[in-house]
Amino acid sequence: MPQDRATRAIKAVNDIAGWLGVSEAEAAQLAGGYRRSLYNWKKGIQPYDGPTLDLFETHAFVASLISALGTTEAREWLETKAAGTPRTSMLKNAEGRRQLSKLAKPLLYPSPTPTPRWEPVEGLHPTPPPAAETEEREAERAPVHLITPPPPAQD
Repeated sequence: MPQDRATRAIKAVNDIAGWLGVSEAEAAQLAGGYRRSLYNWKKGIQPYDGPTLDLFETHAFVASLISALGTTEAREWLETKAAGTPRTSMLKNAEGRRQLSKLAKPLLYPSPTPTPRWEPVEGLHPTPPPAAETEEREAERAPVHLITPPPPAQD
């Protein structure tokens, strides 16, 4: 049976609280200032769309940071100050989360490390072959005969 929105919202608040090492009330506050909403959700009152959207966006962002950095590093990253306040304060609204997403982009989407086209394997012939062997192979090939057009007719 699928969970109702209130149950999912409470779980999201608890996840954020656990990840960031704060109380439920502090997590609700960080996710958009929904301390009163948390109280209502626990009483079974279904949440409005706006608060749950903010909460679930915050949950997804923090979950992505945890996945990319680990819990300790994600907490440290969020505690770092930006414009004089901890980044966690930017989780409260959509504009703040957008700015955090831009800051975290290199962490969440690192550039792939280029892979070499080939790597020599010890004990096997290296690829590609050294230049001297290439020249010898070129000499061993059969000559290619080109067909040339006849010279133009002279009057």
